[in-house]
Amino acid sequence: EASRTVTVKAEIAGTIAELRVNKGDRVNPGQVIARLDLADRAARLSEAQANAAAKQLDYNIAKALTDQGNQALNRLVAAQAALESANAALARIQLEIDKTEIRAPFAGVIEDRQAQMGDFINAGAAVALVVDDDRFLVVGAVSENEVAEVKLGTRATATLIDGRTVQGTVRFLATVADPQTRTYRVELSVPNTQHTIRAGMTSTMVIPVGTAIAHLVPGNALVLDDKGQVGVKSVNPQGKVEFHSAREIGRAHV
Repeated sequence: EASRTVTVKAEIAGTIAELRVNKGDRVNPGQVIARLDLADRAARLSEAQANAAAKQLDYNIAKALTDQGNQALNRLVAAQAALESANAALARIQLEIDKTEIRAPFAGVIEDRQAQMGDFINAGAAVALVVDDDRFLVVGAVSENEVAEVKLGTRATATLIDGRTVQGTVRFLATVADPQTRTYRVELSVPNTQHTIRAGMTSTMVIPVGTAIAHLVPGNALVLDDKGQVGVKSVNPQGKVEFHSAREIGRAHV
């Protein structure tokens, strides 16, 4: 799975005036994906700037007169309130203009682009789907009998379906089991700097949980006894054949 997938949405309504990306393009954090038409926002900005400048002048005059004792303090307070209101209106229109540029939230690839040139979109409308494909997550499930053996931060490996092996770190282990399978989700974070891993690929994850002394026994040496137990046969010092179950050998040497 991709580590992050975000649908970038418009924060204000407007008409798509420019699209700067296509499906499959790579983007950097803050890169402009699309731009909305300014419409009357440029005129409203000029009006707000002129109004703020006028209110600033009124405030400066009121302050000077008040300092000289030629005007009541309440006039200065009213001028200051009008100035703050004008500055707030200017800030709002500047913020609205900033939001006409729709930007990528992080580095990634454009997986889909829902908006088209000339579309009128409302606030909250989807513009593009951005996928962070570095790092990637190898996701698996751990049984309730084994979940206590897995530790966060453990270095582990995953073998992809095409035979490649990647290494990463266990970054998440669920505390709540899947109600259907009674297993716990585990996530292995792996690098994908070459962008060759893709979401949905099948893989096998191997997480080391400890070490123990063991015997390496070739498969053709394993036999079954009369009870169906798996083990090996050996010849004792008296020249007689003895059967040793795999379980007994493990208990004797761990």
